[in-house]
Amino acid sequence: MKDGSVIGSNIKVADNFIHRLIGLMGKKCLLHGEGLLLKGCRQIHTFFMFMTIDVVFLDRSGEVVDIQKAMTPCKVSPYVKKAYQVLELPQGTIEQYAIQKKVMLKVGRVDIP
Repeated sequence: MKDGSVIGSNIKVADNFIHRLIGLMGKKCLLHGEGLLLKGCRQIHTFFMFMTIDVVFLDRSGEVVDIQKAMTPCKVSPYVKKAYQVLELPQGTIEQYAIQKKVMLKVGRVDIP
């Protein structure tokens, strides 16, 4: 992964139980640059989802501690003990940006000119 790469410019944040529970349920697709960051989360499900997603598990500092490529609907991810937050992205994002374990991701506002 190249330093300074922006993998998502429209990432929504789910930081409470209800928002995490609903997540991407019912959404038909994620466009390039879209995603969902679930804070305080170590495991996800894709029940009631209509798309395949890439999933990046991050610790508190933003280090990638696990990845799940192409997670299909109606599945449950592994429980990732070291994770503190989970980033759900369009299918293919992990491969496109060569995201791998131990890479640091900065999660925050990025102003793009």
